[in-house]
Amino acid sequence: MPAAVVKLSLSERSGVQAVYTPLHGVGESSLFRVLGEAGFSRSEIFRAAAGARRQFHQRPPALANSRIDQCLRAGHRTCEETSADLVLASDPDADRLGVSVRGGTVRSST
Repeated sequence: MPAAVVKLSLSERSGVQAVYTPLHGVGESSLFRVLGEAGFSRSEIFRAAAGARRQFHQRPPALANSRIDQCLRAGHRTCEETSADLVLASDPDADRLGVSVRGGTVRSST
């Protein structure tokens, strides 16, 4: 399946360095895997939010919503520390993605 997603890429520019946070969900085994297969080798997982948790639905919604800045703040710190270009955050079931450019503002997709 990752290969099918990689084929949809609109750009071959894979030199971007990203900090990725799956917000306690499945994105680590899907979205992060696609990043690697697409050649984004400079991407790293924000470990404090890694690892799927079956009980994520019991968390307050704000703690697993990739579209709000609060969920990207820790990733922002890592982004600044490592000089990464952007922060990516997926919600627990990896169907939404929040994106923030270092020193910029949050943009999201649904």
